[in-house]
Amino acid sequence: MKSTIPVLVALLLLFSCKTKKDQIDVRFEFVYKLDQATALYQQSKHQNAIYILEELLNHPNLSDNKREQASIYYDLACNYSLIGKKDQAVDYLEKSIQHGYANFKHLQIDSDLDLIREDEKFKKMVCKLKQEQSLWENNFMNTPYRENISETEKTAGLSKLWSEIKFNYINFDHVPEINIDSLYLAYLPKIKETGNTNEYYQVLQEFCVHLQDGHTEIQFPEELRNLHNGKVPIQTRLVENKVIITNIYDEALLAEGLKPGIEITHIDNLETRKYVEKYIQPYWTSNSKHGRNRTVFEYALLRGPVDKNVRITCKMDDGSPQTVELPRLKYIPMEWKPVSYKELEDNIGYVKINSFYADEIVVLFDSVFNHIQNNDALIIDLRENGGGNGRVGWTILGYFTDTPFQIFNWKSRLYRPIWRAWGRREETYEKTNQYRYADHKKYYSNPIVLLTRSRTASMAENFCMGFKIMKRGKIIGEPTAGTSGTPLIFSLPGGGKGQVVTTRSTFPDGTELIGKGVEPDIIVSPGIEDFKNGYDPILNKAITYLKNLN
Repeated sequence: MKSTIPVLVALLLLFSCKTKKDQIDVRFEFVYKLDQATALYQQSKHQNAIYILEELLNHPNLSDNKREQASIYYDLACNYSLIGKKDQAVDYLEKSIQHGYANFKHLQIDSDLDLIREDEKFKKMVCKLKQEQSLWENNFMNTPYRENISETEKTAGLSKLWSEIKFNYINFDHVPEINIDSLYLAYLPKIKETGNTNEYYQVLQEFCVHLQDGHTEIQFPEELRNLHNGKVPIQTRLVENKVIITNIYDEALLAEGLKPGIEITHIDNLETRKYVEKYIQPYWTSNSKHGRNRTVFEYALLRGPVDKNVRITCKMDDGSPQTVELPRLKYIPMEWKPVSYKELEDNIGYVKINSFYADEIVVLFDSVFNHIQNNDALIIDLRENGGGNGRVGWTILGYFTDTPFQIFNWKSRLYRPIWRAWGRREETYEKTNQYRYADHKKYYSNPIVLLTRSRTASMAENFCMGFKIMKRGKIIGEPTAGTSGTPLIFSLPGGGKGQVVTTRSTFPDGTELIGKGVEPDIIVSPGIEDFKNGYDPILNKAITYLKNLN
């Protein structure tokens, strides 16, 4: 008798593949219908949205997903409220809370629920959520700004920052030299020595820098932001180990002889590197070396008090020094477009997406997509994109495939007090085999190149990961920042906030993103002479690559 083992193995593999495909198909049917319901809600077709949402309550994808159950119940409450059906709105809101919805702050201001706001059951639900959330956020810690908050408030704020990092920070293995308790004890006397609230928040930011994470930081109180967020009308970058000017946004500075490619040797009479070590590096960081260089030398280098000038000394082309006073402004006089498009030679399209911050980015991208569809090839430039909303990035990536596409894995710490009592190790919650769906009505199938560098960060990096996983085209340029994750934001005494990263992304095969970034397929870096000559070697490499495909 012939062995049946190979046949059984083949059948099992076929069944396994089919099962996985079926699961993906079910998931995408669910996501597609959910998006339909959202679109109907936005068009004020609330009864139609209700029909789809109630149908989804019986969808197999929802059977063990309390988060999505809570979201659908909440959406149903909103839609029923908007068509004047009070009882159904209250009942669905109650079910949403039972399945885990807890954002009582949003609940209090969501105009969709105005119909039921005076209902006693609604008031009780809000009150219960507020009591539960008061363990984490309350007015005892969230004290208002004063020029110098009390020592008690300062100590409490550091303690809260320390505890939120201790229980939520996901990347401790990247900073093995840091013991968070030892760091806390070292900073207790430092915060007591601060003479005002501004100094206090600077010390808190210095505390966060030890974690070397681009999503773990301090947000200064609004009253102090003008002391730190003043921007100068030039752009700088570390190139060939020199700090150079890369862009100028004020014609008066051009008249003084400043231009791209010129080195900045001194800042406020200090050598540039010494200035950086003293005033910038203690307060600014990121996860990778190239990401930190971007943060320090591009984003933070010349920031300071609004209306207080900063003096830079430059090494001119003939070698002579020239000192220039730069104004620090609240807003830089430059044109910034979140999405821009143009057509290059040989019918190559070029679209620059500078942010994924809001749904309007999808609208703006969609408005140029008809032009893109007529191009023989496309360059997508994410070199200045610092991230934003995942929904926005995945929606745009869905224009470039006609099949469901896999995205990154992520994990977060899973803390169970009883496990500590039992002596068990802490585990992590992991989300794997995540997929997004394509826009079948709008699909661009021609060759694509993606441009990246160290300023490509957060959700923009996730976009690059998805692009690379689907093998849609080449990535050209420099590695992305290597910093991504979902931050938990919390209040601090004196009107400011802290945030700590809670998730960590990897490629599906386990390849790390944090601290490394997405590696380009073709590495190209601009040099000082490129900036002097206005030459973009990354873009030109992309154009040459696409031309050679034909």
